[in-house]
Amino acid sequence: MSILCVGQIVFDILVKPVKDNSLEVDTTAVDTISFSNGGDSLNVAMICNKLGVATGFSGRIGNDDKGKFLLDKMQSAGLRVDGLKIDDEGSSSSVIVLIHENGSRNFLYEGGANNEFSIDDINLSILDAYEIVFVGGTFMLPGFDGKGAAVLFKEAQRRGKTTAMDVSYDTTGQWMTIIEPCLQHLDYFIPSIGEAKEITGVDKVEDMAQILLKKGVGNVVIKMGVDGVFIRNSELKAVIPSFNVDVVDTTGAGDSFVAGFLTGLDKSMDIHECAELGQAAAAHCVQAIGSTTGVVDFNKTILSIKTMEKRNE
Repeated sequence: MSILCVGQIVFDILVKPVKDNSLEVDTTAVDTISFSNGGDSLNVAMICNKLGVATGFSGRIGNDDKGKFLLDKMQSAGLRVDGLKIDDEGSSSSVIVLIHENGSRNFLYEGGANNEFSIDDINLSILDAYEIVFVGGTFMLPGFDGKGAAVLFKEAQRRGKTTAMDVSYDTTGQWMTIIEPCLQHLDYFIPSIGEAKEITGVDKVEDMAQILLKKGVGNVVIKMGVDGVFIRNSELKAVIPSFNVDVVDTTGAGDSFVAGFLTGLDKSMDIHECAELGQAAAAHCVQAIGSTTGVVDFNKTILSIKTMEKRNE
């Protein structure tokens, strides 16, 4: 089987550590400033690939130094990139990631080519090469979000593919208005609890899931950070705990969970096993700087499920 990741791709500039007063003084010395591939969808693609799944990517970059860096990273990792659109006139998206001493982070984001990405950039025939179609970076893809993504998901399901989506924070505040066309075509919806709250307008995770199920989502998977992951469908509900590890950098933790979860689907695991694999991938991610650096291969990730301490058990 295989996974196609569609959507956000970003050139990351990682700065660590950033203190609370760093922006109040002229110059602050930091330990590291590094470059990395980023963006929700590309992160998921790179991690799925690292976990041993044949993975492709579809998105939009500029024909600039940032874009060349990202293309080299994808090709070096062995991603299939025939779904990638290279914009000769636009600039690749980039983000400055300010990583605080406790591992939390803030982002300074330039949309660039992500803002121009649309359903017209995708040759839908490439769907035939994949079994799972995932969209990441929703709410950061204004030319694709909503109706464009719904077209992709509807066509993917028509061709017998499994569909999944994660979202970013909607700075426009439209939330449900944007993504509602997609929900009836989603087999798996994987937001964070904060995002699910904004989308549904309710506070309790069970109520969030019920609203999303009524909108047509097959399986709701809500990431709750250290409190675990809530999963709900028409037949079951459960909370899968997170792992208790030393946190260095939380960048990419949610993407690592999604990649682990999709890898589980690719390997025909049940939904509990998929969520547990996702939690293990996220636990490895947060123990290193960067969105994909800390993730290990599938066998090591599976082994660590038995050895890492779980929270709240």
